[in-house]
Amino acid sequence: MLKYLFTVSILILIIYFRWVFKALLYAFNNNLTINGGWLSYLWIWKEIFFDKDYNIQHNLDGKVIFDIGCNIGVFSLWLNKNYNNITVHCFEPIPDLFNAASNNINHNKKNNNTFFINNFGLSSEKNMLEINYFPYVSGLSTLYNDINEKENAVESAYSKVHRIIWHILTRNKKKLDIQVKTVNEYINKNNITCIDLVKLDVEGAELDIMKGFGENINIVKEYIIEIENYRKNYLDNIKSLLHDFHISVEDADKSWCFVKAIRKY
Repeated sequence: MLKYLFTVSILILIIYFRWVFKALLYAFNNNLTINGGWLSYLWIWKEIFFDKDYNIQHNLDGKVIFDIGCNIGVFSLWLNKNYNNITVHCFEPIPDLFNAASNNINHNKKNNNTFFINNFGLSSEKNMLEINYFPYVSGLSTLYNDINEKENAVESAYSKVHRIIWHILTRNKKKLDIQVKTVNEYINKNNITCIDLVKLDVEGAELDIMKGFGENINIVKEYIIEIENYRKNYLDNIKSLLHDFHISVEDADKSWCFVKAIRKY
């Protein structure tokens, strides 16, 4: 009986965590540069490739896309795999992640896709800022000193384990000076007249980046923004900038949520 239960338990674990094997296989087959942040890579890959969190329903062939918070390029690689003739502008200010993204995207790009990978961040004004870089969990890297508050906001069936892992891995921290610019400046400099999709996931800096669009906020047709909803009034402040968009919010009652905004005209 115990042998049977053990076998069943192992099978359940393999089925539940099958995405880990798929993510590792994807990294191996595509010769990805991870730079030590394997846990972040696995989690980001799961969100994008397995869970399909961005859930884009329409064809993006031939479109212009901004990948803001590129990390090592997983979202851009997903775009590269699924669409043709796209132009993607990527933004990643942390040198280790920028180098990994450049290697991963340039090594794997296909389908006549074009990528511009920028080694700077975005904000409400041009500046030099200090960022907290967590090499082992790079997806948590942030401009803010609130990692403990973020740990406490985790809501899941395995919250306690999740928090312990975060706590241990985020004790290894590097403070880096990074350059940030405004999206408005970038758009004007590159004569961009239309952006079909903006994906925005930057660990608490979303609002500042949105402000940096200035008058160009409405040249975007669609936004998909991952928001740390435990920040007081944060979701409402983001939504107030998108008054010319139809807005839907997934998991609005959770500590993390997705905002999807489609331009009204």
